[in-house]
Amino acid sequence: MQRQQLKRVSAILVILSVCITAAFVFIPANAYADPIAIGGMHTFGNTYFNYDGTDTAASNDGYFSLKASKYVFGDDETSAWLEDGDQTGEETVYFDVTSSNGLGSFELEDVDVGEWEDGIYNNVYVVGYANGEEAFSTAAYSSPMDGTNQNFNIDMTESQNKIIDSFRIYYTKGAGTTAHWYFMLWSFTIKNASTDLPPNTNAPDAPNVTGTTPTNDTTPTWGWTQGVNAGNGTYRYKVNSSDLSTGATETTDTYYTPGSSLSDGTHTLYVQERDDAGNWSASGSFAITVDTSAPIGYAIEIDQAYINNSNKASMSFTFAGAEVGSTYDYTIGSTGGGTPVTGSGTVTSATQQVTGIDVSGLTDGTLAVSVTLTDAAGNTGMAAT
Repeated sequence: MQRQQLKRVSAILVILSVCITAAFVFIPANAYADPIAIGGMHTFGNTYFNYDGTDTAASNDGYFSLKASKYVFGDDETSAWLEDGDQTGEETVYFDVTSSNGLGSFELEDVDVGEWEDGIYNNVYVVGYANGEEAFSTAAYSSPMDGTNQNFNIDMTESQNKIIDSFRIYYTKGAGTTAHWYFMLWSFTIKNASTDLPPNTNAPDAPNVTGTTPTNDTTPTWGWTQGVNAGNGTYRYKVNSSDLSTGATETTDTYYTPGSSLSDGTHTLYVQERDDAGNWSASGSFAITVDTSAPIGYAIEIDQAYINNSNKASMSFTFAGAEVGSTYDYTIGSTGGGTPVTGSGTVTSATQQVTGIDVSGLTDGTLAVSVTLTDAAGNTGMAAT
């Protein structure tokens, strides 16, 4: 342990020389008369110590807060650091840096990070966020760790001209050794800081539109609900046109019923929701088929020439020209009396046979069969006999 402490002192001296060399570009907190003028280098050195990995620390100038995902989190006069000694499994963790104290947004130019004490760290990258949504992500950087004070050369090209309000520095610590010690955040440089938060360009989710289809109602009702990422409850809609930029009806209702009858056929309602920033969602839609035409052109024929004691429990009839998907309803009666026999089912074939009908409860006489078909829209055709 004594050897490790000596190595850390040596490492601190090296880091100090780096920070002192770069100190002339650092703008102290008292130089900021207006947060919009904030720029230059920022550090978290010598501000806070935390040993449970949960609390936050303020930057030296007070315009940023730092949080770590886990492990021992602390800082000294040169940097903030994560300590994960005696952890042997591979795992990805991160620093989280968020604007605070009146600073709303900024652009990130560079991040100065590294490791100490022969840590095996790789897959180091930076992700910037605006309003909780990812704005950029740098390419992951990895390098063999052969000594102390390994710097990571992160390419910040992806961050250019991206307005953010927070960023994370991710890294993966290697497995197979207990000698993982400190991963360090020395400093970072920003530009174009502002008291304004990044503009919200994230549109709400498309509404979920529903209805009943098919239907014989010529003025059907559509309804809708908000998506998971909801807007402010203001909607616009249009029937049979997906272009809602012009001619759409705006409303706070969550349903629509046409004021006049729709023609037979398929009609689609398109609905969008707006948020407080004025962003319209993509369209949610639902198609309803209006069908007011009843099934026609079907007939039936009893399959038996005579109904007697040998077949009265298994009478059958066969369709001709039945509409597949419709529902049949039949009634069988006798001129001799008795309780009529009824039944129903779904047509699966235009020439479907309906079997196993028990008419033994009817009195001898002439049997009469009456069958109607009702389509999926609820239209019932004339009885076939």
